Formats: sequence, C-alpha cells, structure tokens
Amino acid sequence: PAFAQSPNLAVRAEQAYQKKDFAESAKLYQAAIDGGDTSSNTIYNGACAYSLAGRKDEAFALLDRLIENASVSTQQVTNDTD
Repeated sequence: PAFAQSPNLAVRAEQAYQKKDFAESAKLYQAAIDGGDTSSNTIYNGACAYSLAGRKDEAFALLDRLIENASVSTQQVTNDTD
C-alpha cells in the first residue's frame, strides 16, 4: 500500500533536507503526503523544504493546509526561519 511507503519517503526526505538538497526533499515529502502521510510534521517539513528550494507557492499551499486544520499556529509559521 502507498501509505506504508510514506514513512520511508519522509525519512528519505529528511535525509535529503539534511544534505541541503531541498528540491529532492520537497519532492519526497510531497510523495509521502500524496501517499497518505498527513502528519503535521511531514506537511510542515515539506513546506520548509519547498521554501528553501525557492518554491514559495507550494510552501504556502502546505502551510495553508496546516493552518486550516489548526495543526500549526500562524505564530509558529512566522517565527520559523525556514
């Protein structure tokens, strides 16, 4: 099942993030989300990766999703440097 692969994708996304390969990280986080991983951590980290990869529209789309679901506060988003 797709969701079973999602945690592995999130781990790979974090590894790419740590290597500062933000475009790859964003791609992997998005694949995890599309595969059913809707944890606030995965979505938030995906937004950060998109932002650092210069893809602001995708980053804001994920942040909007979190804020709409009350999974993250606007203060947290504003104070984060990613």
